[in-house]
Amino acid sequence: MIEGVNVGHALIAGFFAAFLMSTAAYWLEGVFGLPRIDLGMVGQKYMGGDRPGWWFVGQASHYILSMGLALVYASGVALNLEDLFGKPLEWWWGPPAGMVYGLAVFLILPVGIVGSVTVLSIGILPRDPKALVANVLLHLLWGATLGALYFPVR
Repeated sequence: MIEGVNVGHALIAGFFAAFLMSTAAYWLEGVFGLPRIDLGMVGQKYMGGDRPGWWFVGQASHYILSMGLALVYASGVALNLEDLFGKPLEWWWGPPAGMVYGLAVFLILPVGIVGSVTVLSIGILPRDPKALVANVLLHLLWGATLGALYFPVR
């Protein structure tokens, strides 16, 4: 497979990072006063299904995307941390590196691709600052969780 990457470990880390992100998305409303984000409904909206059961398709697409992005993190970021800093790998590098990766994922996927599709389809960009803050926080949490759970073994 990918040399130096524990694929199973990366997939499990991506699954649990997605689970924590989905759970935290429901708690945002009560804890921080930010809007609650239902990732199943978001996936349902962008997958185009409005029938019963499509909420599960939206959730599944979120988990699968997270696991795929975890493989990218494992092969592209975690393997290169030691080379980037020129020092032996430390366990605590994972969460900060994951947060930077989560922020990059946020800027590329929700802001870059989905934002472009939204502007092209309806002509305007959503302007809810609380939703933007919530989305950034969720992606930082996702990245920190991914970085904490996936540690490359050499």
